[in-house]
Order: sequence, then C-alpha cells, then structure tokens
Amino acid sequence: MSGKMTSLSSTPKTCHICGLPIPRDIVTPTHFLYGTVDHVIPKARGGLNQRKNRQAAHRLCNEMKGNRLAADLRYSEIRQLHLEVLELLRSQRIMVTHKQSADIQQKLGLL
Repeated sequence: MSGKMTSLSSTPKTCHICGLPIPRDIVTPTHFLYGTVDHVIPKARGGLNQRKNRQAAHRLCNEMKGNRLAADLRYSEIRQLHLEVLELLRSQRIMVTHKQSADIQQKLGLL
C-alpha cells in the first residue's frame, strides 16, 4: 500500500478511484477510509514517484486497485467500491446525499 495522503503537497478531499470524499479526521492508517497516495501508474509497472503520478485514494480503494491502472478496474469493481465507501462514510456520520452520490456515479460512468 502507498504512503500517507499528507505526502501530497496539497491534501485532496476526494478519492480519485471511487469519487467519494476522504474524511480528514480519520488518522488511523488501518481504517478503510484513511487517505493514501495511489500511484496512477503503479511503481510495479514502471510508474515514477513523481507528483504528477500520485493521487489521493481511500485505503480500501487503493488496495482494491493494487498494481493495476484505474482504467483496468471493471465497472462492477468500481461500482462495488463506490457503494462500500458510501456505506462506510455514512457509518462515520459523514453525509453524502443521494444526489451527490448520483452525480459522482454519473461522472464515473456508473449510471
């Protein structure tokens, strides 16, 4: 798994894999919603540890992506991640409205 999200110069608020918010108050690295740095082109596939190759992702999403490109994830995997993260956010009392979720799903091509 990649390092802490704080290693990015500016701390993004959104996971680039599932499109949902990354809570700033979760500081436990083992938590599924913890913000990590994902390498767009994984280092295992020759990606460099450069700013332009790093994006924020939930730990859960980053682990699911593994050493694949985000484009290699199947529709069903992205949809499942979106739903799991949405449920985790709600369990942490971080509200994402149905409209926000639908807008994100539309943007990700899930609707």
